[in-house]
Amino acid sequence: MRRFDTRYFPFITYCVLLFVLLFFTMKTDFNLIGYSYYMDNHSNVLTIEEGVWEKESHSIEVAEDNAIHVLQAVLPITQANNLWKVNVFLISLFASGFFVLFNKFLMSKKFLKWYAAIYFLCLIVFVVWDSISYKEIMKDIAQYTTKLLE
Repeated sequence: MRRFDTRYFPFITYCVLLFVLLFFTMKTDFNLIGYSYYMDNHSNVLTIEEGVWEKESHSIEVAEDNAIHVLQAVLPITQANNLWKVNVFLISLFASGFFVLFNKFLMSKKFLKWYAAIYFLCLIVFVVWDSISYKEIMKDIAQYTTKLLE
């Protein structure tokens, strides 16, 4: 019986985690801020859902007088959805990169400390950037949805 080749473990990890996160995102319409929206073109009604697991819905009729406010509320939600889609790939990449650090076939032990330092530096930069981006998006969503729901 052939032994499992551990050189492919980071790639397999990347593919499996990417598939799971993409499948989860498509099935649940998940993003980290917990907002989503649906526009019914027949009745011109925008439905904004708030919450990750238990969703609270707000329906707003779109008319000419509130169209700008609707766009201002929808744009940050779209930005958050796009940011989550980027995060799915980056989370999978960082997870597989973690396994690359400890894979004896792919790295020499001579520069392992440097590789680990660069990896963790990139991870910290990603987490900080992502946190700041989500904080700004949440601020915009809170501001524009309260204007819209008034």
